[in-house]
Amino acid sequence: MPPHNVEPVYNADVGSTHSSTPANSELVMVTGYTDIAKLAHTPTGEEGSGIYAFTLNSHSGKLTAEGSMQVSPNPAFLVKHPKLDIVYGTTECIDQPGEVLTFALDSNAPSKMKLMDRQQAGGRSTCYLKVSQDCSTMTAVNYWDAKVCVLPLTESGEAKSVSFTANHPGNEYVEQNNPDRTEHWQYRQRWPHSHCAEVEPYSSGQGRFYVCDLGRDSVMEYEMEKDQTLRRTGEVKLQAGLGPRHCVFHPRVKACFIVNELTSSVSVYKYNKKELDGGEEEASTPGALLEHVQTLSTLPVDWQGKQTIKNG
Repeated sequence: MPPHNVEPVYNADVGSTHSSTPANSELVMVTGYTDIAKLAHTPTGEEGSGIYAFTLNSHSGKLTAEGSMQVSPNPAFLVKHPKLDIVYGTTECIDQPGEVLTFALDSNAPSKMKLMDRQQAGGRSTCYLKVSQDCSTMTAVNYWDAKVCVLPLTESGEAKSVSFTANHPGNEYVEQNNPDRTEHWQYRQRWPHSHCAEVEPYSSGQGRFYVCDLGRDSVMEYEMEKDQTLRRTGEVKLQAGLGPRHCVFHPRVKACFIVNELTSSVSVYKYNKKELDGGEEEASTPGALLEHVQTLSTLPVDWQGKQTIKNG
Protein backbone atom coordinates (compact mmCIF):
# COMPACT_ATOMS: atom_id res chain seq x y z
CA MET A 1 0.00 0.00 0.00
CA PRO A 2 1.61 3.30 -1.01
CA PRO A 3 0.80 5.69 1.87
CA HIS A 4 0.42 9.35 0.99
CA ASN A 5 -0.52 11.66 3.85
CA VAL A 6 0.00 11.24 7.58
CA GLU A 7 -2.04 13.62 9.74
CA PRO A 8 -1.99 13.85 13.55
CA VAL A 9 -5.63 14.41 14.52
CA TYR A 10 -5.74 14.38 18.32
CA ASN A 11 -3.01 14.99 20.86
CA ALA A 12 -4.35 13.77 24.18
CA ASP A 13 -2.52 14.82 27.34
CA VAL A 14 -3.13 13.60 30.87
CA GLY A 15 -6.51 14.83 32.08
CA SER A 16 -7.69 15.79 28.59
CA THR A 17 -11.41 15.45 27.96
CA HIS A 18 -11.16 16.38 24.28
CA SER A 19 -11.30 12.77 23.19
CA SER A 20 -11.10 9.22 24.47
CA THR A 21 -7.67 8.78 22.92
CA PRO A 22 -5.40 7.44 25.69
CA ALA A 23 -3.27 9.92 27.60
CA ASN A 24 0.14 10.78 26.12
CA SER A 25 -0.90 9.61 22.68
CA GLU A 26 -2.01 10.93 19.34
CA LEU A 27 -4.55 9.69 16.84
CA VAL A 28 -2.81 9.50 13.48
CA MET A 29 -4.62 9.12 10.16
CA VAL A 30 -2.84 7.69 7.11
CA THR A 31 -4.21 7.71 3.56
CA GLY A 32 -3.58 4.95 1.01
CA TYR A 33 -4.11 5.31 -2.73
CA THR A 34 -6.84 3.04 -4.12
CA ASP A 35 -6.27 3.34 -7.90
CA ILE A 36 -2.66 3.95 -8.94
CA ALA A 37 -3.60 4.21 -12.64
CA LYS A 38 -5.39 7.51 -11.97
CA LEU A 39 -2.40 9.22 -10.34
CA ALA A 40 0.00 11.76 -11.81
CA HIS A 41 2.92 9.65 -10.56
CA THR A 42 3.62 5.92 -10.43
CA PRO A 43 4.12 4.69 -6.86
CA THR A 44 4.95 1.03 -6.33
CA GLY A 45 3.37 -1.42 -3.92
CA GLU A 46 -0.14 -2.70 -3.39
CA GLU A 47 -3.13 -0.38 -3.55
CA GLY A 48 -4.78 0.63 -0.31
CA SER A 49 -8.41 0.79 0.71
CA GLY A 50 -8.68 4.41 1.92
CA ILE A 51 -7.91 5.85 5.35
CA TYR A 52 -6.21 4.07 8.25
CA ALA A 53 -6.28 5.10 11.93
CA PHE A 54 -3.42 4.53 14.38
CA THR A 55 -2.70 5.51 17.96
CA LEU A 56 0.82 6.87 18.46
CA ASN A 57 2.29 6.53 21.93
CA SER A 58 4.33 9.71 22.32
CA HIS A 59 6.56 8.10 24.98
CA SER A 60 7.48 4.82 23.28
CA GLY A 61 6.88 5.79 19.65
CA LYS A 62 4.74 2.71 19.15
CA LEU A 63 1.97 2.82 16.54
CA THR A 64 -1.14 0.72 17.18
CA ALA A 65 -3.64 0.08 14.39
CA GLU A 66 -7.16 1.18 15.35
CA GLY A 67 -9.08 0.51 12.16
CA SER A 68 -9.61 1.60 8.57
CA MET A 69 -12.27 3.16 6.38
CA GLN A 70 -12.89 2.45 2.72
CA VAL A 71 -12.70 5.71 0.79
CA SER A 72 -12.10 6.11 -2.94
CA PRO A 73 -10.79 7.18 -5.32
CA ASN A 74 -7.28 7.92 -4.03
CA PRO A 75 -7.69 9.78 -0.73
CA ALA A 76 -4.59 11.93 -0.37
CA PHE A 77 -4.25 14.96 1.90
CA LEU A 78 -5.90 15.19 5.34
CA VAL A 79 -6.27 18.15 7.68
CA LYS A 80 -8.32 18.66 10.84
CA HIS A 81 -10.60 21.64 11.37
CA PRO A 82 -8.86 23.91 13.92
CA LYS A 83 -11.86 23.99 16.27
CA LEU A 84 -14.36 21.27 15.35
CA ASP A 85 -14.29 17.46 15.36
CA ILE A 86 -14.10 17.45 11.57
CA VAL A 87 -11.40 16.18 9.22
CA TYR A 88 -11.16 17.26 5.59
CA GLY A 89 -9.57 15.14 2.87
CA THR A 90 -8.85 15.30 -0.83
CA THR A 91 -8.88 12.88 -3.74
CA GLU A 92 -6.15 12.75 -6.38
CA CYS A 93 -7.06 11.75 -9.94
CA ILE A 94 -5.79 13.18 -13.21
CA ASP A 95 -8.76 12.05 -15.29
CA GLN A 96 -11.64 13.40 -13.18
CA PRO A 97 -12.34 16.33 -10.84
CA GLY A 98 -10.72 16.18 -7.44
CA GLU A 99 -12.89 16.34 -4.35
CA VAL A 100 -12.94 17.78 -0.85
CA LEU A 101 -14.21 15.17 1.59
CA THR A 102 -15.70 16.10 4.97
CA PHE A 103 -15.54 13.56 7.79
CA ALA A 104 -17.10 13.79 11.25
CA LEU A 105 -15.04 12.49 14.17
CA ASP A 106 -16.64 10.80 17.17
CA SER A 107 -14.94 12.32 20.23
CA ASN A 108 -15.71 9.14 22.17
CA ALA A 109 -14.18 6.94 19.46
CA PRO A 110 -12.02 9.26 17.36
CA SER A 111 -10.72 6.48 15.12
CA LYS A 112 -14.27 6.09 13.80
CA MET A 113 -15.03 8.65 11.11
CA LYS A 114 -18.20 9.21 9.13
CA LEU A 115 -18.11 10.63 5.62
CA MET A 116 -20.50 13.57 5.69
CA ASP A 117 -20.06 15.27 2.33
CA ARG A 118 -18.14 15.42 -0.95
CA GLN A 119 -17.56 18.64 -2.89
CA GLN A 120 -15.74 19.11 -6.16
CA ALA A 121 -12.42 20.88 -5.52
CA GLY A 122 -12.37 22.90 -8.74
CA GLY A 123 -9.50 21.07 -10.43
CA ARG A 124 -7.77 17.72 -10.80
CA SER A 125 -5.38 15.84 -8.52
CA THR A 126 -6.28 17.85 -5.41
CA CYS A 127 -3.23 17.66 -3.15
CA TYR A 128 -3.50 20.29 -0.40
CA LEU A 129 -6.05 22.06 1.81
CA LYS A 130 -5.63 25.14 3.99
CA VAL A 131 -8.32 26.35 6.40
CA SER A 132 -8.27 30.11 6.97
CA GLN A 133 -7.46 31.57 10.37
CA ASP A 134 -11.09 32.54 11.00
CA CYS A 135 -12.34 29.17 9.64
CA SER A 136 -14.57 30.92 7.07
CA THR A 137 -12.87 29.51 3.97
CA MET A 138 -10.79 26.61 2.76
CA THR A 139 -8.22 26.88 -0.01
CA ALA A 140 -7.87 23.77 -2.19
CA VAL A 141 -4.74 23.30 -4.30
CA ASN A 142 -5.05 21.25 -7.49
CA TYR A 143 -1.79 19.87 -8.87
CA TRP A 144 -2.62 18.59 -12.34
CA ASP A 145 -4.16 21.76 -13.79
CA ALA A 146 -2.64 24.33 -11.39
CA LYS A 147 -5.89 25.72 -10.01
CA VAL A 148 -6.09 27.23 -6.53
CA CYS A 149 -9.72 27.33 -5.38
CA VAL A 150 -11.65 28.83 -2.48
CA LEU A 151 -14.50 26.96 -0.79
CA PRO A 152 -16.58 28.80 1.84
CA LEU A 153 -17.01 27.04 5.20
CA THR A 154 -20.08 27.29 7.40
CA GLU A 155 -19.88 27.70 11.18
CA SER A 156 -20.63 23.99 11.49
CA GLY A 157 -17.65 23.18 9.22
CA GLU A 158 -19.57 22.29 6.09
CA ALA A 159 -17.63 22.95 2.89
CA LYS A 160 -19.68 24.70 0.23
CA SER A 161 -19.04 24.60 -3.52
CA VAL A 162 -16.06 26.42 -5.04
CA SER A 163 -16.66 30.18 -5.07
CA PHE A 164 -13.42 31.36 -6.68
CA THR A 165 -10.60 29.91 -8.79
CA ALA A 166 -7.11 31.33 -9.32
CA ASN A 167 -5.41 29.91 -12.42
CA HIS A 168 -1.64 29.77 -12.51
CA PRO A 169 -0.15 31.18 -15.74
CA GLY A 170 0.15 28.46 -18.37
CA ASN A 171 -2.40 26.05 -16.89
CA GLU A 172 -4.49 26.27 -20.06
CA TYR A 173 -2.06 23.69 -21.44
CA VAL A 174 -4.08 20.93 -19.77
CA GLU A 175 -7.39 21.80 -21.43
CA GLN A 176 -5.75 22.50 -24.79
CA ASN A 177 -3.55 19.39 -24.97
CA ASN A 178 -5.09 16.83 -22.56
CA PRO A 179 -1.70 15.43 -21.44
CA ASP A 180 -1.44 11.98 -19.90
CA ARG A 181 0.84 10.92 -17.09
CA THR A 182 3.42 9.50 -19.51
CA GLU A 183 3.95 13.01 -20.86
CA HIS A 184 3.87 14.41 -17.34
CA TRP A 185 6.49 11.99 -16.09
CA GLN A 186 8.76 12.71 -19.06
CA TYR A 187 8.32 16.50 -18.85
CA ARG A 188 7.74 17.36 -15.20
CA GLN A 189 7.80 21.12 -15.84
CA ARG A 190 6.05 21.43 -19.20
CA TRP A 191 3.10 23.13 -17.51
CA PRO A 192 2.46 24.62 -14.03
CA HIS A 193 1.75 22.42 -11.02
CA SER A 194 0.51 24.14 -7.85
CA HIS A 195 1.26 21.95 -4.87
CA CYS A 196 0.93 23.65 -1.49
CA ALA A 197 -0.65 26.75 0.08
CA GLU A 198 0.66 28.12 3.37
CA VAL A 199 0.10 31.43 5.18
CA GLU A 200 2.92 33.50 6.64
CA PRO A 201 2.36 33.79 10.43
CA TYR A 202 4.01 37.14 11.04
CA SER A 203 1.15 39.52 10.16
CA SER A 204 -1.69 40.40 12.50
CA GLY A 205 -4.87 38.81 11.24
CA GLN A 206 -4.91 36.79 8.03
CA GLY A 207 -1.46 36.71 6.42
CA ARG A 208 -0.81 36.26 2.74
CA PHE A 209 -0.90 32.88 1.02
CA TYR A 210 2.19 31.37 -0.58
CA VAL A 211 1.64 28.65 -3.18
CA CYS A 212 4.51 26.48 -4.42
CA ASP A 213 4.44 25.76 -8.16
CA LEU A 214 6.60 22.78 -9.10
CA GLY A 215 6.21 23.40 -12.83
CA ARG A 216 7.14 27.10 -12.77
CA ASP A 217 9.94 26.86 -10.18
CA SER A 218 8.24 29.65 -8.28
CA VAL A 219 6.17 30.65 -5.29
CA MET A 220 2.99 32.64 -5.93
CA GLU A 221 1.84 35.20 -3.37
CA TYR A 222 -1.90 35.74 -2.87
CA GLU A 223 -4.00 37.94 -0.64
CA MET A 224 -7.45 36.83 0.49
CA GLU A 225 -9.84 39.71 -0.20
CA LYS A 226 -12.87 40.56 1.92
CA ASP A 227 -15.14 39.00 -0.72
CA GLN A 228 -13.25 35.70 -0.30
CA THR A 229 -11.43 35.92 -3.62
CA LEU A 230 -7.69 35.48 -4.05
CA ARG A 231 -5.71 38.36 -5.56
CA ARG A 232 -2.27 37.46 -6.90
CA THR A 233 0.12 40.03 -5.46
CA GLY A 234 3.40 38.65 -6.77
CA GLU A 235 5.60 35.73 -7.80
CA VAL A 236 9.07 34.80 -6.59
CA LYS A 237 11.15 32.88 -9.13
CA LEU A 238 13.40 30.22 -7.61
CA GLN A 239 16.45 28.51 -9.04
CA ALA A 240 15.52 26.68 -12.25
CA GLY A 241 14.96 22.93 -11.95
CA LEU A 242 14.28 22.74 -8.20
CA GLY A 243 10.62 21.75 -8.47
CA PRO A 244 9.28 23.33 -5.24
CA ARG A 245 6.63 21.11 -3.69
CA HIS A 246 5.95 22.06 -0.07
CA CYS A 247 6.66 25.10 2.10
CA VAL A 248 6.47 25.87 5.80
CA PHE A 249 7.17 29.06 7.72
CA HIS A 250 9.18 29.19 10.94
CA PRO A 251 6.76 30.17 13.74
CA ARG A 252 9.02 32.93 15.11
CA VAL A 253 12.04 33.61 12.87
CA LYS A 254 11.00 35.18 9.57
CA ALA A 255 12.06 32.28 7.39
CA CYS A 256 10.46 29.90 4.89
CA PHE A 257 11.59 26.33 4.22
CA ILE A 258 10.77 24.74 0.86
CA VAL A 259 11.04 21.08 -0.14
CA ASN A 260 12.28 20.66 -3.72
CA GLU A 261 10.97 17.48 -5.32
CA LEU A 262 13.09 17.40 -8.48
CA THR A 263 16.45 17.84 -6.74
CA SER A 264 15.72 16.07 -3.44
CA SER A 265 16.68 19.13 -1.45
CA VAL A 266 15.42 21.69 1.07
CA SER A 267 15.91 25.44 0.54
CA VAL A 268 15.88 28.16 3.20
CA TYR A 269 14.57 31.65 2.40
CA LYS A 270 14.56 34.79 4.47
CA TYR A 271 11.10 36.35 4.52
CA ASN A 272 11.24 40.07 3.78
CA LYS A 273 7.73 41.48 3.81
CA LYS A 274 7.32 43.83 0.85
CA GLU A 275 4.94 44.66 -1.99
CA LEU A 276 5.55 43.19 -5.43
CA ASP A 277 2.46 44.91 -6.88
CA GLY A 278 1.60 41.82 -8.92
CA GLY A 279 5.08 41.57 -10.41
CA GLU A 280 7.84 39.02 -10.00
CA GLU A 281 11.37 38.94 -8.70
CA GLU A 282 14.22 36.46 -8.36
CA ALA A 283 14.83 34.80 -5.01
CA SER A 284 18.55 35.34 -5.59
CA THR A 285 18.06 39.13 -5.42
CA PRO A 286 19.22 40.64 -2.10
CA GLY A 287 16.17 41.76 -0.13
CA ALA A 288 13.76 39.64 -2.19
CA LEU A 289 10.39 38.78 -0.69
CA LEU A 290 11.72 35.24 -0.33
CA GLU A 291 15.49 35.74 -0.29
CA HIS A 292 17.47 32.55 -0.87
CA VAL A 293 19.82 31.66 1.98
CA GLN A 294 20.86 28.06 1.36
CA THR A 295 19.88 24.78 -0.29
CA LEU A 296 20.77 21.45 1.30
CA SER A 297 20.51 17.97 -0.19
CA THR A 298 18.32 15.44 1.60
CA LEU A 299 20.16 12.49 0.03
CA PRO A 300 22.84 10.31 1.65
CA VAL A 301 26.41 10.88 0.52
CA ASP A 302 26.43 7.78 -1.72
CA TRP A 303 23.28 9.00 -3.51
CA GLN A 304 24.56 12.46 -4.42
CA GLY A 305 24.12 13.18 -8.12
CA LYS A 306 22.19 9.97 -8.79
CA GLN A 307 18.66 11.33 -8.69
CA THR A 308 16.91 12.29 -11.94
CA ILE A 309 14.02 14.58 -12.79
CA LYS A 310 11.86 11.44 -12.74
CA ASN A 311 12.88 9.96 -9.40
CA GLY A 312 14.22 13.06 -7.65
